[in-house]
Amino acid sequence: MIVILFGLADILAGLSLALVNFGVGGVMVYLALASAAYLLVKGVVFFFDFASFLDLVSALMIILALFGFRTLWAYVFAAWLLQKGIRSLM
Repeated sequence: MIVILFGLADILAGLSLALVNFGVGGVMVYLALASAAYLLVKGVVFFFDFASFLDLVSALMIILALFGFRTLWAYVFAAWLLQKGIRSLM
């Protein structure tokens, strides 16, 4: 059950990163902040895993995208989060 919840949260985090990088504002900013906090906490708790390191970098990319730093790497990390979330639902 917890794997499914983590998967859904990863999918939401990936979508929020992609949409914030597109420049969508409004409620998406709050979802992106919550996603960044979720990824930071998950990355610190499971620190010695490579996927958790990428979660920390993804959280950093969300925070940078919120401050206007738009880059192609944000889409790479959004795709990483989306595929990780979808794979955990299978």
